[in-house]
Amino acid sequence: MASTAGLKQLGIILTKFHIRPVKKISFSFNPFLDNVTSIRQSLFQLNTPNVKNSNPKAEFMIDVRSNLCEPEMKVNFLDGSCVLYKTKNLNAVDIFSHLSNLCEVKDVKEEVTVVLTKSAKKRRK
Repeated sequence: MASTAGLKQLGIILTKFHIRPVKKISFSFNPFLDNVTSIRQSLFQLNTPNVKNSNPKAEFMIDVRSNLCEPEMKVNFLDGSCVLYKTKNLNAVDIFSHLSNLCEVKDVKEEVTVVLTKSAKKRRK
């Protein structure tokens, strides 16, 4: 069971979390093992409407296995890079804090160009 402090930290991270630069997220785990809590919690949080609406084109692939494989989460970004999280010894706060930082760095910021008319330029002076 996750601690109250861990849940508060996760809530703080998820308020600003987005997956705009993500192309695909793949989950692979055996649900009958003891070490899959963090990947199940990550899967649950990534399927919330706020996160999914930040990038509706992102694909989610879930591979439920029946062998003794380690739980893995693979994130493919739009720029072609990918990150593999072996979540056996991680908690959801660790996963989301790292993924949030990566998404902020890789997020493409749109530049807004403002065209001023002659009358607007005169008002600025």
